[in-house]
Amino acid sequence: MSESEIVECLDDTGAGEFDESIAGVLNDLIKDASALIDGYAKNQVAVPLTNIDDINAVKSACIDIVVYRINSKRPGSVQTSVEENHKNAISFLRDIAACRFILRGTVEPDKPKNTKIKIRTRPQTYTQSLLDKY
Repeated sequence: MSESEIVECLDDTGAGEFDESIAGVLNDLIKDASALIDGYAKNQVAVPLTNIDDINAVKSACIDIVVYRINSKRPGSVQTSVEENHKNAISFLRDIAACRFILRGTVEPDKPKNTKIKIRTRPQTYTQSLLDKY
């Protein structure tokens, strides 16, 4: 996606050039896509994702999601290829969440430690012999 296409889709001020407002919107879209990815990956790996071997696949999914969201702001319809890439990215994230795609080189997420549960009970107040009197 070229800079002029990004400007065309995100230029709410009418400046016609890449400025701080467009950079802010683009940054927000990237943060939202990253948070979405972290949400899918959080059960498999520690998030945010930083030290994984499959980072290129994750980056590609992030880019596809951002490009789709940029294009969805464009007047008119989203291109079929962009929509297909977005569907594939979401499918990839679902595979990560379901552990059908295992991210390599990751640290396991923090899981609760196995703790023992202790149960305390009070001495029985109403014994059977006491209840038999009534």
